[in-house]
Amino acid sequence: YQGDVWDFWTQKAKPKKALAIASVLTDPSTGAELSSSCTLVRKGKQKKIESPFVSCAFAILDPKLSMLPFYPTMGQCFDTFMLLFIDYFYNQGMRQDIYAMLMRSLIQATNALKKDISDIQARNDLFWIGLLAHSFHEKNECTFSALAQRLAFHYSLNAGNALSSLFLGWIESWPEEQTVQLNTLCASLFPEEEPIEALKGQMVSMGLALSIPDTGLTVSNDALIKLAESKEEQEILIRSNR
Repeated sequence: YQGDVWDFWTQKAKPKKALAIASVLTDPSTGAELSSSCTLVRKGKQKKIESPFVSCAFAILDPKLSMLPFYPTMGQCFDTFMLLFIDYFYNQGMRQDIYAMLMRSLIQATNALKKDISDIQARNDLFWIGLLAHSFHEKNECTFSALAQRLAFHYSLNAGNALSSLFLGWIESWPEEQTVQLNTLCASLFPEEEPIEALKGQMVSMGLALSIPDTGLTVSNDALIKLAESKEEQEILIRSNR
């Protein structure tokens, strides 16, 4: 393409041909090898495009190359957990059992890595779980992830901590029917434990923030709500900033 590559992100042009893309995954459990989207940042603005040309022709997933330290590893584990969690609640049907099974497998791998961050089998499991999570992922109407992405981008947080910092503020607003479903799911993920408290305990043991102040940010509610695109998102941000 002879013009500015940014033209693709501003929709002035569409890619018509491209060299094949290959990837070597070094970030655990992203599922990025299946992605057909690409994000660029220019002058503080973040834009995403979707194109078949962005998809990988092939990818190499070697757990020995994904030996990130504890903090980014746990953040990525929670990012994948939330992908499955949201699909579980917003794409109910035949795949709901698959989402729950993958969440259980992810918790097992996460717990193994808490004991030994270099556990090769656990890191191999993360690759498989990430791949399957993205293979079974379906688009839905939930905007929670998009809100967390805006928070992460604006304040330079990793995706996992941005999601975890808003998570409790989000589920506090759920109607009773959805809260009952949440308790049922958590009971299956953490047998013989108090469901919601067990989930919170899991997040704490992963070193994740449970609120925006937990991330180390000191931000006013007025500044935060500028990130919101709805009243519901404003309420989530305010509750999470306590």
